[in-house]
Amino acid sequence: MRKKNHILLVLTFVCTILSAALVLYSCRDKKIEERCSDVIELIEEYKAAKGHLPKSLDDIDFKNESRADEIYYELLNDSTFKMQYVLNNPVL
Repeated sequence: MRKKNHILLVLTFVCTILSAALVLYSCRDKKIEERCSDVIELIEEYKAAKGHLPKSLDDIDFKNESRADEIYYELLNDSTFKMQYVLNNPVL
């Protein structure tokens, strides 16, 4: 009986840790998605003002914060760009 309680306690602890990690990752995803939305707005404003897409994020004065999750931008052609992000510094 005591061994069963010990196993149940360990399983509960592991599930709690995994749940906390999922919540933290979810918050990080939302934060980077909001930053990407902000960058897209800056790109659209730049295009409206200059008549073309920026060649890089430097053109819109966007800098990735050091040691932060990073956003990457690639100009594919005159009217299309690709953005992606990388989550650095894992939560666990």
